[in-house]
Amino acid sequence: MRQHEHGLGQFFRHQLAHKLSRLGYTIDQRAQGLFDIAGLPEAMRKDFSNRHQAIVQDMALRAVSSAAVAAHAQQLTRPQKQSFSRSDMIQRLRSHHYDG
Repeated sequence: MRQHEHGLGQFFRHQLAHKLSRLGYTIDQRAQGLFDIAGLPEAMRKDFSNRHQAIVQDMALRAVSSAAVAAHAQQLTRPQKQSFSRSDMIQRLRSHHYDG
């Protein structure tokens, strides 16, 4: 399974982008199977993307900047996964005034 992590991640992102597109969202493709949802407010993107900020802060604290260190920082700063129900996510979006 571990040897297929990268491919499985790309497959998951592809499927997610496809489903979002079918729901009417415009998808902006990026490198390596990554994508953005067009028109997503920057404040929302930042609120739901704290991982990058945690990695950058960890690297700044250690005064390092290489790609290898970034990969290591990614592992060190990874929080334990949480599960959210659909209603919890909708409530979170509404509490941040993202209900469209």
